[in-house]
Amino acid sequence: MKKIDIHAYVTAFPQYALPHKDGSRFMSADEQKEFQKKLNIEKSVIVSILAPEGQWQKLGSENNKYVVVQNPEAFMWFCGMDPRMGRFADDTEFDPLFEPLMELGACGVGEISPSIYIDDHMTENFLAYCEKYNMPALVRYTYCYGSGAGTFDDAGLSRTAALLKRHPKLKFIGCYEGVWSEFKKALPDLMRSCDNFCIDTAGKFASEELMSDADYTAKFLNEFADRVYYGTGAYSANDNYPFELDKFLTELVESGKLDATAYERIIRKNAEKLLF
Repeated sequence: MKKIDIHAYVTAFPQYALPHKDGSRFMSADEQKEFQKKLNIEKSVIVSILAPEGQWQKLGSENNKYVVVQNPEAFMWFCGMDPRMGRFADDTEFDPLFEPLMELGACGVGEISPSIYIDDHMTENFLAYCEKYNMPALVRYTYCYGSGAGTFDDAGLSRTAALLKRHPKLKFIGCYEGVWSEFKKALPDLMRSCDNFCIDTAGKFASEELMSDADYTAKFLNEFADRVYYGTGAYSANDNYPFELDKFLTELVESGKLDATAYERIIRKNAEKLLF
């Protein structure tokens, strides 16, 4: 079964792309398609990066739409918006952004990664618009203010739990370090108490957490298989962790620890239900 990658990066103009700190850069469409072949991925959702904290390179809605127009068979796209856009206020009206971007074909919003609390009035106001327009919200978490691009919560993700209970129809996908640092702590209880809290597997930190304890991971994935989305989150064509995670998940299925039906939901069927 071919995968759907819900969290990928592509620069439409690699010849102008700024390098990352290690000298690499975001993948071009052709490089990402080579990545897809190696990982048996049918389609990737290209996400945006707009928040200035922690990132040199920005990837906006125009970049993503352009890549999809040129490669419709390989990619879909999430649009780029930030809760601080417009008036840097907690009552900004986002209809003028949501409506045209949805007409252009955006199938979600993200990464949403302002360096403010997840329940800051600006963040909650913005997420209420995601709920209003039934647009999946891909939210990047970091540890705390000043630790890079991403919103953040207190230990235990209590602010997230309270927010999601106020917005029960919000399609919410949390990702990166601030979420996965709670993998063996608060994350299971949060997912049991908030049935609209979902996660994706993008990024090196998520891969390392998942691969750290096969038995725990298998139990977790079997329980929450309908709310885990496969994502690579590779920053460059040199990243190896998506291949390591792919091998690990395959071995979990082959060993019988991870149910094959659960695996199929994670790598494809959940994304189909969300996006199509």
